[in-house]
Amino acid sequence: MSDFAPFILETAPPGSGLRPFVCEGSPLECEVALVGYNPATCLDADFHGFWDGHVFDKQRWFESYKEERRTKPLKPGRTRRNEISPTRKRIDFFAAGVAPYKPLETNLYWDASEDRASHTVSVLSRIEEMLRMLTRIRLIVCHDDQAFYLLSAAKLLARVEKVDHFANRKPGWSDNAAYQLGVKMRAHLDSFS
Repeated sequence: MSDFAPFILETAPPGSGLRPFVCEGSPLECEVALVGYNPATCLDADFHGFWDGHVFDKQRWFESYKEERRTKPLKPGRTRRNEISPTRKRIDFFAAGVAPYKPLETNLYWDASEDRASHTVSVLSRIEEMLRMLTRIRLIVCHDDQAFYLLSAAKLLARVEKVDHFANRKPGWSDNAAYQLGVKMRAHLDSFS
């Protein structure tokens, strides 16, 4: 942790709006990383309000996430917004399926955006460095094509798997499918032991 906390402080300083990861407790205890493209929900709450340099308070973050989604104005033409996005729901079902292994949720880009064109800085080197520091991570599950291609070429020690994006509405991709994916990845992690 002596290198990890300063790295996060330097690469995602307070007030930057960047969200380098979400996890329950210490990221150093995570054994699987779930990697997407970027956080889609923009939050006013600062990442460092939930990260104390040692542990991340996911439950408090999640309550803040839901509150902000409930209270943000709707876009023109929209009549409602789910309290929890389909992607977030599936991430949580995946986490339940992969338990007792602890997932680290992260993205190629740490700035929230509803579209891919809005990013200002590539963070591939940041995510690579972060994943190298988290030495317990043995499996990286990418639910984004670009994340898979970039991280599989990064020569990380962890195995890199590709799955459909959790926001995908194709037939067969459901909350239960996300849970079953977690169960399947848990079996992979069990086999590494």
